[in-house]
Amino acid sequence: MDAKLVVVGSQITPKEIKLRLPVIIGRGRQASLVLPHPLVSRRHCEIVEHNGFLLVRDLGSMNGTFVDQHRIQQEILPPGGLLTLGTITFRAVYEANDAYRPAALGGSAPPRERSTSEDSDGVPDTEDLSELAAEREEDGEVKAFLRDVN
Repeated sequence: MDAKLVVVGSQITPKEIKLRLPVIIGRGRQASLVLPHPLVSRRHCEIVEHNGFLLVRDLGSMNGTFVDQHRIQQEILPPGGLLTLGTITFRAVYEANDAYRPAALGGSAPPRERSTSEDSDGVPDTEDLSELAAEREEDGEVKAFLRDVN
């Protein structure tokens, strides 16, 4: 997957970071993407590909991982979505796999019930996030924030 994070809410450089998935973001030496910021944990979060989307997992960070202003444990980061770690905000730039695109994100797949099952690794199944995405689109604060950022 060809994906990058573009810095939109901080003075760090470089302004664009090409992702080599999977990636662990943090301020420690074990991170594959190092962000030397005091509010970023040594191993803050992980980004992996999941069904053509970027999936962000918080790795027990002290200050939290946020996708579109919502604190998350594990969440799809949609194309154009915002990822915030500490005071650093990135916009995700990538092309999602249309075959798996939830209807609320512009795809043609019908909404399904959210699954709470776990796969063989014990990670919750997050394939269908259409209800969640629809809720986020209706959130006026998110729209206002995105309008101000653009």
